[in-house]
Parts: sequence; structure tokens; C-alpha cells
Amino acid sequence: MQAPNFGKGIVAAVEEYFYFSKHNARWGTEVLAGTSTFASLVYIFIVTPTILQLAGMDLVSVLYAAIIISSISTIAMGIFARLPFALAPGLEMSTYVAFTVVGLLGFDWRQALAMIFLSSLLFVILTIAKVRDTLIDQVPVKLKHAITFSIGLFLVVVSLNLIGVFDYSRGFLTVSSVELNLTFYSVMIGLAVTFFFSRVGFSGSILLGILVCGLIQIFAGDPTAYNPGFEDFRLTNANAINLQSLSSIVFSVQAMIVVLTLFLIDFYGSVAKFIGLLEGKSMSSDLRERAPRALSLDGIATFFGSFLGVTSITTFVESGVGINVGGRTGVTAIVCGLLMILVLFLAPYILMIPATATVPALTYIGFKIMRTLPLGEGLDNFDWLIITVMSGLVIIDFSLFTALSTGFLGYAVKNVLRVYSHKIEFVNVRLNWILILSAIILGCFLVLGWLFGINRA
Repeated sequence: MQAPNFGKGIVAAVEEYFYFSKHNARWGTEVLAGTSTFASLVYIFIVTPTILQLAGMDLVSVLYAAIIISSISTIAMGIFARLPFALAPGLEMSTYVAFTVVGLLGFDWRQALAMIFLSSLLFVILTIAKVRDTLIDQVPVKLKHAITFSIGLFLVVVSLNLIGVFDYSRGFLTVSSVELNLTFYSVMIGLAVTFFFSRVGFSGSILLGILVCGLIQIFAGDPTAYNPGFEDFRLTNANAINLQSLSSIVFSVQAMIVVLTLFLIDFYGSVAKFIGLLEGKSMSSDLRERAPRALSLDGIATFFGSFLGVTSITTFVESGVGINVGGRTGVTAIVCGLLMILVLFLAPYILMIPATATVPALTYIGFKIMRTLPLGEGLDNFDWLIITVMSGLVIIDFSLFTALSTGFLGYAVKNVLRVYSHKIEFVNVRLNWILILSAIILGCFLVLGWLFGINRA
């Protein structure tokens, strides 16, 4: 990585280091872009602690850990990868840990953090070994779309679970009638606010929806609202990863299923976000050069974040807000990361927000992810069948792993059948061994899960 040449002056050296002239970047635009990105994703510092508190984690500690790791990793993204990307705890991972790993499977939150640690270790190892690109290229694009759609649907299902419509406490789906109470009306108002202001282009629409919903519940005397007060800085969830927590999961088939699920969500999710954010932008030509470094930062941030006591760190699609404003360099990320630090002073007020006030954010983001499915790009009947089956498994079984495994198995079978049929026709179609081996590994864990009654991950 080229170091700044300060012999030309500090400002000129910084502009050269971040390729200002190449991207026609301006300081004012970069600062505005960083501020816009921050405004669009600051809601995550409300949602993450609130969700992980349901897993038994200390609310205050999660908030401080999320702010610290997010700000450091986002600034690092700007300095080392020189990309306008912001990083923070992934909403899909936080909900998966709270509602599935701890809520359904019965693991302790310390064990959940150990699983996140192992998944991040796998992520980093594959990146360093330079097999990541091979894995990415060999997975069919349509399977990647199906995985993304399933993750978005999972967030919507979690929303329905939070307001009591879906219930999985008995080990299977039960549907209840909606109670027309204060919580329901506040959620509906929050949703309306979120979708309306998003439609008119307001970058803070998700945050606004949470605040409106939360304030209604707080002023109406919601008993789940946190009692505000200037809490002492603490990271009581840190150091949860030790020999005891690791030894309790390393020989558990159920835990390894969770590790694989977290890895798949993080691994393919990060790649899809990078491609989507850079597609059609002026810095897209630098993707091959800088994306590997950015992906490494993703994995390393998750690695250290698990030690601080927070779930997987990922690149946020809300970075696109800053890019659309004109952010093209790492300065955008640095500005966003510095603004994240200021959230520390808002901690007492963030902690007041009830868990159900996050439903508008979860629902909106879930639908936003689901809308990325390319309806007009040649999805055939088989593709729709796989998407439908995966979606059904997410809804009925509340299981991302079963859905992801089914997707891999389906496309592996399709590849084998295509090769066999084309051999008869003397057409050269090769077996996708990476896809087939991945499907076999996931399939084995899936069968073991069924045999031992633990296929709920």
C-alpha cells in the first residue's frame, strides 16, 4: 500500500493518497457524503443493543462495543482500503443470534460469540489463503440471489415474531391474531413514517421510524422501556471468548451448523454488497484492486468484535447513500467513523428505546433486501422453485441453515443433471466441484441435524 507523500504538503499528500484527482473528489462532497452515510445507518446503534439484549447480553455493554468496533473498522476501511464504505454489526447476524442461536437452540450468548469468532476465523483464513475468489466465482449467481432473498425474509419473520404474530417457542410455527394495542399502532405508525420518508429521499428515514415508534411507546408508559441514566462506560460482555466457551461448542454438530450459517451469511453477503455498491460508479475499475483488502477488514473486524461482545461486523448497504451524494474515496468512510464516536454521548437516550420499536427498521430493511431479487433477469421455473422452498423453510422452520443448505443442494443437483444430459448430446458442460462439495458438506450437517433433532439453525 502506497504511503502518503507529505513532501508536497499535508492536504496535497492526502488528496494524492485517496486518489482525489482520479475520482474528481472534493473535500466538501466527501464530508457531506460521510455525514449522509452516518445519518442513514446510525439506527443500527439502537437496533443492535436492543436485539442482543433479548439474548441475555448486557444492553449498555453491547452499545459501547458496537460504537467502538464500528468507528474503528469504518475509519480503517477508509484509510487502508480507501473505499467509502461504513461497517457496523450486521442486523441479519444479530437477529439470527438472538432469536435462533440463543432463543431457539438454547445456546448461551457467550457460546454464540465463540461461534461468531470461529466463523470470522474461517472467513479470514479463506481470504489469506486466496481461495475466496474461487468460492465466490463458482457459486451460481442465482443461488446468491436466493440466499440474499432468504436473509431479507428472515428479518421480516423476526419482526412478526417480535410483535407476537409468529411464535416459535414450541419448536414450530404458530400464528396468532394481531392484538390491536398500543404496540401494534405505534409499529404501524413507525412503518408508515419509515416508508414515506424513504420514498421522498430522506436518508434518516429508518432512524426516524424507530424514534417515532419508540417515543409513542415511552410516553404511553411502555414497561419495557429502559430507565434512562448516564451509565458508566463498561464492556462486561468482553472476554466472553475463552477456552471454556470454545470447548463447549467445538465438538458440537449443532454449534458447527451455526458457525457455517454465520459464515455463509457474512461471506456471500459481504461480496454481494461490495459489488452492488461499486457497480456503475466511477471507482468500479478499482474493485479488483481494493475489494480483497476491504473483505479482509470485514473479517478482521468481526474477529475483534466478537472479543468485545458484539455480533458479526459487515459492510452496510447504506454506504450507497454517501456514494450517491458523491463520496468516492476513503475520506467518506473516515468522516462517518468519526461521527460514530459522537454516538457515545447519546448512549443514555438510545438505551430508552423498547425492543418493539425496532420492528419498523427490521421490516423495512428486510423488504429492501428482498427487493434486490432480479425479477427480470431470466429466473426460470427451477430458480423460482428453489426460492419458494427456501422461503418456506425460513417461515415455517425459522431456519436459515436449512434454507441455505437446500439452495446449495438444489443447484448442485441441477449442475450434475445438466452435465449428464449434455454428455448425451456431446456438449461440453463441466461439473462445478466447488458447488458440489459445498452442497455435500452442508448436506451432511443437515442430515446430522435431522438425526439428532437439531436442524433448527
